[in-house]
Amino acid sequence: LEGAMQQCSESLDFEVRWLPFQLDPSASQEPYSRMEAYAKKFGKGKEEVKQMGSWMKAKFDAAKLPYEFSEAALASNTFDAHRVLTAAY
Repeated sequence: LEGAMQQCSESLDFEVRWLPFQLDPSASQEPYSRMEAYAKKFGKGKEEVKQMGSWMKAKFDAAKLPYEFSEAALASNTFDAHRVLTAAY
């Protein structure tokens, strides 16, 4: 997004407003393995999920954005975090 905005900055003005969006509202409040969640969601094995993580890392690197994926990574429901961000904004 930032790259596209820079390319058009001479002819256009931008105002970006970031809004919260929950990818998985049914996610558990208790932390769970992101590796296992991806394996289940995409019907892949552990090695295939690792390859997906490497592919994502390359995409993020190309966009100069941070990305880290490991077997120890956890995820959980983010609803409360979205509520806080919405209230703060």
